Amino acid sequence: MNKLFGASVALFFLFNMTPFSESDLSNMKLTEYAAAVDNIIGPQTEAATTNNRVDSVGEVNEKKENISNEDKVIAKGTTEVQQDKNKIDNGKVNTVSSNKEMKIEKQDNKPLVTIHSIFIGENKESVLQKLGDPIRKSSNDYGIEWNTYHQNYDHFFMVGYQDERVVALYTNQDVFKTTRGIKLGSTFDEVREKYGSPLETIQKNGSNYSIEDEEYDTYELDGYYVTFFYDNLDGRKVTAVQAITKRAEEEKKGYYGNPSQMLEEGFKWQMFDLINATRVKHGLLPLVWNDQIAKTAQHHSLDMAANDYFSHKNQNGKTPFDRIKEDHIEYSVAGENIAMGQQNSIFAHEALMNSKSHRTNILDQRWTYLGVGVSINNEGVPYFTENYFTL
Repeated sequence: MNKLFGASVALFFLFNMTPFSESDLSNMKLTEYAAAVDNIIGPQTEAATTNNRVDSVGEVNEKKENISNEDKVIAKGTTEVQQDKNKIDNGKVNTVSSNKEMKIEKQDNKPLVTIHSIFIGENKESVLQKLGDPIRKSSNDYGIEWNTYHQNYDHFFMVGYQDERVVALYTNQDVFKTTRGIKLGSTFDEVREKYGSPLETIQKNGSNYSIEDEEYDTYELDGYYVTFFYDNLDGRKVTAVQAITKRAEEEKKGYYGNPSQMLEEGFKWQMFDLINATRVKHGLLPLVWNDQIAKTAQHHSLDMAANDYFSHKNQNGKTPFDRIKEDHIEYSVAGENIAMGQQNSIFAHEALMNSKSHRTNILDQRWTYLGVGVSINNEGVPYFTENYFTL
C-alpha cells in the first residue's frame, strides 16, 4: 500500500471503437476479428495500481447474422459475438486539495436518508423486527457484513451493523428517501442544487483520499457520508445511494480495506446480487448462479491478480471463450465483463453500468446463467470477472 501514499494520481483514459460492419465481419475468421479489435483499441496503457479499469467482451459462433448496434458487434440466435473493449482508468488516492466540507444537519430530528424506512443509527433489533432475517450476509471492505434484502431482486437493499447499530445502507432501487427530496431518478443538477458541492477528499490517518468522480457525489451529512451514484448514460440521474458512518469509513484500512478470502467471497456474491437487482430494475429476469462458470471467472481473476495484468486474453493468449470451452461448458452465446481497482463491488458495478458495452452485457436479455470471480492482489486491489452464458 506504500505506493498509494507516494503520489497524487488523477488519470482518465477512454478508448472508443469504430464499429465493424456486417460485411467486414463476414469476411473475417473469429481469430482475425479478435486481432482487429485489439488493433483498434491499441496497446494497454500502463497506470498506477490504484487505477480503476473496466472491460467487456462477448462472443458468437461462426454463423454471424443480424450484426448491429453502434458501439458493439452482436449477433442474434446461436451465434458468437466479440464486443468492443472500453477501458476506463481513473486514478485515486492521496490527492491533497482544498475542499470545503459541506455539513448539513438534521432538521426536526428526521433522518436525512432512509432506505426502506431504515436509518443510520437505528438499533439492529428494531431493524430485524421490521424486516426479519436477511436473504444473504456477506463481508465488505469496511470490516462488517452487508445484510441483503429483496423480493426476487425487487425492493433490493443492504444494511450493515456495528455495535448493534446501523452504520451502512445501500440501494439501487426506489426504496430510499431524503429530507431534501432527492430520490431515484433525480438529476445531478437537482442533487447539486439541494446539497451544494460534494466532498473532494476524505482524510484518514493523515492521508487524503480523492473521492471526486463524475460517476458519483459524496457529502458529509450529520456524521455520515452519503454517496449519490449517477447514471451517466441516462441524463446523469441518481441510480443508487450509499450511506456510511464517518467512524466506519475512517476505521477502514486505506482505500481498499483488509484483503482476505472472506472479502473476495463477499465481493463475489454482492456483485451477483447487484447485477440481478439492476436487471430487475430494468424489467429483465434475474440470472441463475452457475458454479461451473463461476470457477472459470475465478481462475481468470486470480490469474490477473497474481500476474499483474488486466485483459480478457490471458498470458497464454486464450480468450474467455477458450477458457469456457476448456472448462467443458456448453453455450450458444456467452459474454464477459472485467473490472479492477475499484474499492469494492458497489463501485465496480456502478463503473460497469456507466460504460455502454459493459452495461449491454449486464442488461442482455439473452443470458440465463452468471458466475462471478474476484481475486485481491498483494496490494489489496480487487480484480472482478463476470461470465455470462446461455445454453
